[in-house]
Amino acid sequence: MITEDGICEFLKGVLEEIKPLIPPGRHNWQKAKIERTASRSSFAQSTGPNFSVSFLFQKQDHFISLEKFTKSLEGDIHFQRLRDRSLEHFKGALSHWIQPMVLATYLVQDYLKMVEKIEFLDSAARPIAREFVKSLQSGITIVVCSSVIQGLELAFENQDLREGLRLRKLHDEEAVQHFLNYDDGFGHFLMTHKPMIAEIRFEFSSAGFPPSDIGSRVSSKFNNLVTAMRLIKPGRIELSGIWERREHLGQLAYLESKQGHRMDGKFFLAPLYRLDEVDVAKLSKYFTFIEKGVPNDRLQNAINRLEFASTRERMADQVLDLFIALETLFGDESGAIGYKIGMRCAKFVEKDHKARKELNETISNFFKKRHDIVHGGTKATKELTPDKVKRLFEIVQKATGAFIDQFLSGGKMPEAKDFDSLLLE
Repeated sequence: MITEDGICEFLKGVLEEIKPLIPPGRHNWQKAKIERTASRSSFAQSTGPNFSVSFLFQKQDHFISLEKFTKSLEGDIHFQRLRDRSLEHFKGALSHWIQPMVLATYLVQDYLKMVEKIEFLDSAARPIAREFVKSLQSGITIVVCSSVIQGLELAFENQDLREGLRLRKLHDEEAVQHFLNYDDGFGHFLMTHKPMIAEIRFEFSSAGFPPSDIGSRVSSKFNNLVTAMRLIKPGRIELSGIWERREHLGQLAYLESKQGHRMDGKFFLAPLYRLDEVDVAKLSKYFTFIEKGVPNDRLQNAINRLEFASTRERMADQVLDLFIALETLFGDESGAIGYKIGMRCAKFVEKDHKARKELNETISNFFKKRHDIVHGGTKATKELTPDKVKRLFEIVQKATGAFIDQFLSGGKMPEAKDFDSLLLE
């Protein structure tokens, strides 16, 4: 039977066996780290280890500690159950990730990530052994999928939303590990910034077959989260990609992968969107609404257009998308479109006369600019400023949120006649 003490004994023995086989200088390494100052950030590159544990195991005929461990593993009832499940799933073939040699290799590699030279430290080995035993006995590997959200600034360290979904700041140690594990050109961005990430936990069988749809499930949730953020306030945010990792070193191995890539190779060099604690409740509410499926085509179209506007580079394009969203929500047949949208939106969204008047005037002014842009004019484009467009964003976001609140309270999607009835109150 596999125990924590048995794993620690294996690690201690195998380190003594492999150490003489490593050429001098190849097993001495320094920890990679980020050094941050007020003006700049730098990265101290790791110098090792630059040898392969699996290569050593494959090339050597006999490791006493390795042979003893694999025999113990094969005799463990929990491993036998995992092996049988894997054989059944793969129709008589044993998954690569459940083979004893692979599990032993991962244990050693995980341990070497915790130490600065090849020596046995019980304080480093014990947590890894504990996670291995837990994963083996439960038959479960916990995977954390994460994505850096470029442009996002959090006013808090971390925040749980729902269904295991969390927003938090990326620690420097994690940024270093990402830099070392993935050669995707994203590392230097992580070095010079303190990114914010979304992450979600999944549990699946340790027998070596993760859910086939895990990538699409994660992508869907993260995209819905970003959509919900864009419904709350203006600001540029983008998902950079999706990465998978085991939650803890020592857990049984599985096929790790990247499910996405950064967008257009562009990195936002400063926070463009700030999420405060007061925004979290609304974010969670909108995320839940979107996850369940938007129940109305008009509202879905408005949300889509708001999303498009949030990713546009040119302010004129943003204005066009935002007005399509407003027309989708408040428009009907042709004629006095700007007037009707302004009056209906003001009455539906705001509560007092002063706020309604300001909103109506803003929409009226932007409708004239929208007309000029659509018909090839240049004057309106030159008059646009980030602050003015931001105000239009805020109006559309507030209007879309009001429609969502209407649905969540048991109401239906208002039609033109409903808005006109409101004007008579």
